[in-house]
Amino acid sequence: NPGGNDGPADFDSGHGTHVAGSVLGSGTASQGLAGTSGPIRGLAHAARLVFQAVEQELQWKNPADAQDYGRYLLAGIPADLTTLFADAYRKGARIHSNSWGGGDPGEYDEQSEHLDRFVWKRRTFCVLGAAGIEGADADGDGRINPMSVTSPATAKNCITVGACENRRPAFNSETYGKWWPGDYPVAPFRGDPMANDSAQIVAFSSRGPTRDGRSKPEVVA
Repeated sequence: NPGGNDGPADFDSGHGTHVAGSVLGSGTASQGLAGTSGPIRGLAHAARLVFQAVEQELQWKNPADAQDYGRYLLAGIPADLTTLFADAYRKGARIHSNSWGGGDPGEYDEQSEHLDRFVWKRRTFCVLGAAGIEGADADGDGRINPMSVTSPATAKNCITVGACENRRPAFNSETYGKWWPGDYPVAPFRGDPMANDSAQIVAFSSRGPTRDGRSKPEVVA
Protein backbone atom coordinates (compact mmCIF):
# COMPACT_ATOMS: atom_id res chain seq x y z
CA ASN A 1 0.00 0.00 0.00
CA PRO A 2 2.69 2.55 -1.05
CA GLY A 3 2.26 5.97 0.50
CA GLY A 4 -0.77 4.89 2.52
CA ASN A 5 -1.09 6.63 5.87
CA ASP A 6 -4.44 7.16 7.58
CA GLY A 7 -2.85 8.43 10.78
CA PRO A 8 -2.35 6.84 14.21
CA ALA A 9 -6.03 6.57 15.23
CA ASP A 10 -7.32 3.03 15.79
CA PHE A 11 -10.63 3.28 13.93
CA ASP A 12 -11.47 -0.34 13.25
CA SER A 13 -11.07 -3.01 15.96
CA GLY A 14 -9.29 -1.06 18.68
CA HIS A 15 -6.95 -4.04 19.00
CA GLY A 16 -3.68 -2.12 19.15
CA THR A 17 -5.13 0.35 21.63
CA HIS A 18 -6.29 -2.27 24.12
CA VAL A 19 -3.02 -4.22 23.86
CA ALA A 20 -1.06 -1.04 24.62
CA GLY A 21 -3.40 -0.33 27.54
CA SER A 22 -2.82 -3.80 28.98
CA VAL A 23 0.91 -3.15 28.88
CA LEU A 24 1.19 0.40 30.19
CA GLY A 25 -2.19 2.11 30.58
CA SER A 26 -1.98 4.78 33.29
CA GLY A 27 -5.43 4.01 34.71
CA THR A 28 -6.62 7.61 34.27
CA ALA A 29 -9.83 6.59 32.51
CA SER A 30 -10.77 4.22 35.36
CA GLN A 31 -10.52 6.78 38.19
CA GLY A 32 -13.72 6.74 40.23
CA LEU A 33 -15.13 3.73 38.36
CA ALA A 34 -17.80 1.99 40.41
CA GLY A 35 -16.67 -1.23 42.04
CA THR A 36 -12.95 -0.49 41.89
CA SER A 37 -10.61 0.33 44.75
CA GLY A 38 -8.08 2.17 42.61
CA PRO A 39 -6.96 2.78 39.03
CA ILE A 40 -7.00 -0.14 36.60
CA ARG A 41 -3.48 0.11 35.21
CA GLY A 42 -1.24 -1.77 32.84
CA LEU A 43 1.37 -4.03 34.38
CA ALA A 44 4.21 -1.73 33.28
CA HIS A 45 2.35 1.55 33.74
CA ALA A 46 5.55 3.57 34.30
CA ALA A 47 7.01 2.51 30.95
CA ARG A 48 7.14 4.71 27.87
CA LEU A 49 5.52 3.77 24.57
CA VAL A 50 6.54 3.89 20.94
CA PHE A 51 3.31 3.14 19.05
CA GLN A 52 3.53 1.83 15.49
CA ALA A 53 0.20 1.82 13.65
CA VAL A 54 0.35 -0.93 11.02
CA GLU A 55 -3.37 -1.26 10.27
CA GLN A 56 -4.56 1.00 7.46
CA GLU A 57 -7.86 1.88 5.82
CA LEU A 58 -7.53 0.87 2.19
CA GLN A 59 -9.11 2.80 -0.66
CA TRP A 60 -9.78 -0.01 -3.11
CA LYS A 61 -9.93 0.80 -6.82
CA ASN A 62 -12.28 -2.14 -7.30
CA PRO A 63 -15.31 -1.99 -4.93
CA ALA A 64 -15.55 -5.79 -5.04
CA ASP A 65 -12.15 -6.03 -3.33
CA ALA A 66 -13.49 -4.02 -0.39
CA GLN A 67 -16.33 -6.56 -0.08
CA ASP A 68 -13.95 -9.54 -0.26
CA TYR A 69 -11.09 -8.32 1.91
CA GLY A 70 -12.52 -5.50 4.06
CA ARG A 71 -11.57 -1.86 4.48
CA TYR A 72 -8.97 -2.29 7.21
CA LEU A 73 -5.94 -4.54 6.74
CA LEU A 74 -2.40 -4.81 8.11
CA ALA A 75 -1.10 -2.97 5.05
CA GLY A 76 1.35 -0.89 7.08
CA ILE A 77 3.63 -3.84 7.80
CA PRO A 78 6.77 -3.32 5.70
CA ALA A 79 8.02 -5.99 3.33
CA ASP A 80 11.18 -6.17 5.46
CA LEU A 81 10.35 -6.34 9.18
CA THR A 82 13.75 -4.97 10.10
CA THR A 83 12.38 -1.59 8.96
CA LEU A 84 9.65 -1.83 11.61
CA PHE A 85 12.03 -2.94 14.35
CA ALA A 86 14.73 -0.40 13.45
CA ASP A 87 12.26 2.50 13.69
CA ALA A 88 11.24 1.49 17.21
CA TYR A 89 14.84 0.77 18.22
CA ARG A 90 15.99 4.25 17.14
CA LYS A 91 13.26 5.77 19.32
CA GLY A 92 14.53 3.89 22.38
CA ALA A 93 12.24 0.85 22.46
CA ARG A 94 13.90 -2.32 23.75
CA ILE A 95 10.77 -4.49 24.13
CA HIS A 96 8.67 -4.87 20.98
CA SER A 97 5.19 -6.38 21.34
CA ASN A 98 3.48 -7.76 18.22
CA SER A 99 -0.14 -8.87 18.50
CA TRP A 100 -0.48 -9.83 14.86
CA GLY A 101 0.61 -12.68 12.64
CA GLY A 102 -0.07 -14.62 9.48
CA GLY A 103 1.46 -16.92 6.93
CA ASP A 104 1.36 -20.67 6.66
CA PRO A 105 0.94 -22.60 9.94
CA GLY A 106 4.23 -23.64 11.50
CA GLU A 107 6.38 -22.19 8.73
CA TYR A 108 9.67 -20.40 9.32
CA ASP A 109 9.32 -17.79 6.59
CA GLU A 110 10.96 -14.55 5.47
CA GLN A 111 9.36 -12.52 8.27
CA SER A 112 10.72 -14.94 10.87
CA GLU A 113 14.16 -14.61 9.32
CA HIS A 114 13.93 -10.81 9.41
CA LEU A 115 13.14 -10.92 13.14
CA ASP A 116 15.94 -13.36 13.94
CA ARG A 117 18.53 -11.39 11.99
CA PHE A 118 17.61 -8.09 13.66
CA VAL A 119 17.67 -9.46 17.21
CA TRP A 120 20.90 -11.40 16.58
CA LYS A 121 22.64 -8.11 15.82
CA ARG A 122 20.98 -6.20 18.70
CA ARG A 123 21.03 -8.43 21.77
CA THR A 124 19.33 -5.83 24.00
CA PHE A 125 16.17 -5.90 21.84
CA CYS A 126 13.43 -8.31 22.99
CA VAL A 127 10.62 -9.14 20.56
CA LEU A 128 7.36 -10.73 21.70
CA GLY A 129 5.04 -12.30 19.14
CA ALA A 130 1.47 -13.51 19.49
CA ALA A 131 1.15 -17.24 18.85
CA GLY A 132 -2.13 -16.55 17.04
CA ILE A 133 -5.79 -17.52 17.39
CA GLU A 134 -5.94 -20.43 14.96
CA GLY A 135 -6.35 -23.25 17.48
CA ALA A 136 -9.20 -25.58 16.45
CA ASP A 137 -10.44 -29.16 16.59
CA ALA A 138 -10.45 -29.26 12.79
CA ASP A 139 -10.97 -33.01 12.43
CA GLY A 140 -13.56 -33.37 15.21
CA ASP A 141 -11.61 -35.86 17.33
CA GLY A 142 -12.00 -33.87 20.57
CA ARG A 143 -8.42 -32.57 20.53
CA ILE A 144 -6.95 -29.28 19.38
CA ASN A 145 -4.80 -29.79 16.30
CA PRO A 146 -1.07 -29.06 16.62
CA MET A 147 1.08 -26.75 14.49
CA SER A 148 -1.10 -23.66 14.10
CA VAL A 149 1.35 -20.97 15.29
CA THR A 150 2.22 -18.53 12.48
CA SER A 151 5.02 -16.13 11.64
CA PRO A 152 6.69 -14.01 12.79
CA ALA A 153 6.09 -15.89 16.06
CA THR A 154 7.77 -18.95 14.52
CA ALA A 155 11.10 -17.09 14.77
CA LYS A 156 13.87 -18.41 17.01
CA ASN A 157 14.94 -15.12 18.63
CA CYS A 158 11.55 -14.04 19.97
CA ILE A 159 9.31 -14.93 22.90
CA THR A 160 6.10 -16.38 21.50
CA VAL A 161 3.07 -15.85 23.74
CA GLY A 162 -0.03 -18.04 23.81
CA ALA A 163 -3.21 -17.61 25.87
CA CYS A 164 -4.66 -19.36 28.90
CA GLU A 165 -8.19 -18.98 30.18
CA ASN A 166 -9.25 -16.64 32.96
CA ARG A 167 -11.77 -17.21 35.75
CA ARG A 168 -14.87 -15.16 35.00
CA PRO A 169 -17.99 -16.94 36.32
CA ALA A 170 -20.27 -14.43 34.61
CA PHE A 171 -19.17 -15.94 31.27
CA ASN A 172 -19.79 -19.59 32.16
CA SER A 173 -22.68 -19.75 29.69
CA GLU A 174 -20.34 -18.75 26.85
CA THR A 175 -18.83 -21.91 25.38
CA TYR A 176 -16.40 -22.53 22.55
CA GLY A 177 -19.01 -24.50 20.62
CA LYS A 178 -21.59 -21.75 20.92
CA TRP A 179 -19.23 -19.13 19.50
CA TRP A 180 -17.44 -21.29 16.91
CA PRO A 181 -19.44 -24.48 16.23
CA GLY A 182 -17.39 -25.33 13.15
CA ASP A 183 -14.09 -25.21 15.05
CA TYR A 184 -15.26 -27.12 18.14
CA PRO A 185 -17.93 -29.57 16.94
CA VAL A 186 -17.63 -32.21 19.70
CA ALA A 187 -16.85 -32.65 23.40
CA PRO A 188 -14.96 -31.64 25.42
CA PHE A 189 -14.61 -28.19 23.80
CA ARG A 190 -18.09 -27.88 22.33
CA GLY A 191 -19.70 -27.38 25.76
CA ASP A 192 -16.65 -26.05 27.59
CA PRO A 193 -16.94 -22.52 29.09
CA MET A 194 -14.30 -20.18 27.72
CA ALA A 195 -13.30 -18.54 31.02
CA ASN A 196 -13.60 -20.99 33.90
CA ASP A 197 -10.13 -22.54 34.27
CA SER A 198 -6.98 -20.41 34.43
CA ALA A 199 -4.84 -23.57 34.19
CA GLN A 200 -6.26 -24.43 30.76
CA ILE A 201 -4.95 -23.18 27.41
CA VAL A 202 -7.61 -21.25 25.52
CA ALA A 203 -8.92 -23.56 22.79
CA PHE A 204 -8.35 -21.01 20.04
CA SER A 205 -4.76 -20.18 21.09
CA SER A 206 -2.39 -21.33 18.34
CA ARG A 207 -0.23 -24.35 19.09
CA GLY A 208 3.21 -25.57 18.18
CA PRO A 209 5.39 -27.18 17.30
CA THR A 210 6.88 -25.30 14.37
CA ARG A 211 7.27 -27.26 11.13
CA ASP A 212 10.97 -27.74 11.92
CA GLY A 213 10.13 -29.24 15.33
CA ARG A 214 10.72 -26.38 17.78
CA SER A 215 8.46 -25.86 20.80
CA LYS A 216 6.20 -22.83 20.55
CA PRO A 217 4.86 -20.84 22.34
CA GLU A 218 7.38 -20.31 25.15
CA VAL A 219 4.85 -18.81 27.56
CA VAL A 220 1.09 -18.45 27.99
CA ALA A 221 -0.74 -15.82 30.00
